[in-house]
Amino acid sequence: MLARNSVRELRVRPIRTALTVAGVAVSTAMLADMLMLGGGIQQSFGELLESRGYELRVSPKGTLPFDTEATIPGWGTLRDSVEG
Repeated sequence: MLARNSVRELRVRPIRTALTVAGVAVSTAMLADMLMLGGGIQQSFGELLESRGYELRVSPKGTLPFDTEATIPGWGTLRDSVEG
């Protein structure tokens, strides 16, 4: 009974049926596109970070980041251990 009424309504209102099908198709395509775009951006950003490396700055509280080399004794050892 329910299936028969559903099919009859689809035939009675063909424009509404077509617009509904088109809306579902467009939203599904956009969702797939956003997922692929997000994956591509994540992969590109990861490759960029791997090719450029990371910059790590350690500074004591209350100092400027550019004064770090002057205020932390043995900063060269810290740099070498992070790079290594």
